[in-house]
Amino acid sequence: MSDSEFIAVFESAQIGEYFAAASAGLFAYEYVVTFGREVELFWKRRITVSSILFLVNRYLPLVVNIIYAPWPSLPSTYKRCAALMYSGETLEIFQYLPWAVFSALRAYALTSHARPLAGVVFLLALAPVVINYVTLGNATPVVDPFFGCSASVGLSNAIQQKSVSFTIISRGCIITSDLLLLGITWSATYKTSREIKALNHVTSLSSVLFRDGVVYFIVLAIMNILHLSFSLQSILIQNAAPNASYITILTEPITAILISRFLIDLQEANIQSMHQVSSGSVGTLDFNSVVGSLTFRLPSSGEISELTSNHHNTSSEAGISVRYPDSVREASSPV
Repeated sequence: MSDSEFIAVFESAQIGEYFAAASAGLFAYEYVVTFGREVELFWKRRITVSSILFLVNRYLPLVVNIIYAPWPSLPSTYKRCAALMYSGETLEIFQYLPWAVFSALRAYALTSHARPLAGVVFLLALAPVVINYVTLGNATPVVDPFFGCSASVGLSNAIQQKSVSFTIISRGCIITSDLLLLGITWSATYKTSREIKALNHVTSLSSVLFRDGVVYFIVLAIMNILHLSFSLQSILIQNAAPNASYITILTEPITAILISRFLIDLQEANIQSMHQVSSGSVGTLDFNSVVGSLTFRLPSSGEISELTSNHHNTSSEAGISVRYPDSVREASSPV
């Protein structure tokens, strides 16, 4: 390696460390500022599939960020480096599984439990898991006296062509999944969220699904498009610095943060809905579905009309008392 090549690699690695530090700092800040809401909304309530989904999405990326934080380089043997590389990469890849499950559950809920469409969304969102495990099979641990432990992937012409294809397929599948969910969310919740908002139920499940679904998944789609663009640039441009696609370092933690916020908002809206439909305790209401608010059925236009009628007929000086139809009452249970 010539001096100029060494300097380019060093500069790229140093910038990558800065981005890794920024990623870890962002995730740590998010964890601290939302920890109180996490305890109140999830720790103090019964365990459900969706609460497990939240905790896995919350703490698996935290472990990954701790592993890849720019710690001071320590002497490492080949075996230690291999163990760190394979365990860290496996956990990083596994992050995509709860994200795929969450996407599939949203599609399942918003399409009146259409399993084929939810399955398509799940498989599209799961593509990076399969592809990244294939890529990991071509990686070998390297102990460098200057850079420390790292992973090296051979870049022969054949493998380079496969790498380009893998990047296109991986990011393309996620972008397609995000856009598909965006269309499902818009068509399923836009009208309902506006009608329920007219009843002053600003934080209803429908409004949360519409607001967070549209805004958050537009952000994720943009991040994945940037991920794809910069990754392809770093692969296809000759003499490009390794790891030139620094935006990819931020894609995964931002995805985890947005989905955690989404689940927190859903839980808060679900609890508020239960307080509106019952004067009893939260624990007395159950969903008929195992995943709580993630698979509730949106009220139909006729049910919204009934809510509007009851809204006008039951108002008093003490406030508004709205009688919900049975189908809406069944959609109110702890996550």
